[in-house]
Amino acid sequence: MGVPQVDYIASLTASDEHLLSAAQVIKPFGSYGLIDDPKSLDISVFKRKSVSIHWELMFTKTLFEGEDLNSQGQILHRVSELVDLRQIRSTRLGSVLELSASSLQQSLDSHQRGSARGKQVFSRPKHWR
Repeated sequence: MGVPQVDYIASLTASDEHLLSAAQVIKPFGSYGLIDDPKSLDISVFKRKSVSIHWELMFTKTLFEGEDLNSQGQILHRVSELVDLRQIRSTRLGSVLELSASSLQQSLDSHQRGSARGKQVFSRPKHWR
């Protein structure tokens, strides 16, 4: 694949589609984190390398009244700082579309064609404000 092996992989979307590629590039004893909800995910591809799997759901602490509930705000604040420092960046590559039936159809069409890249962002229509 021409990609050097890595210690960490953050899989944010289509984890099931990219699992085999991830298994190839992750180093032994690496960490694989995901946030999406694949219909099926056979993590046995990581067993040979003893890769740790980490699943994250933003609301777990609140759903289960987890320990250190306030840390969720601290985490989001830190992410905001990293964005401001340009150490991490958004996956949004396109423009912001005003939410409408036609803009939703346009976004769906680009996903179905396979031409969509990054995150699609919609804004509230002006008449909702």
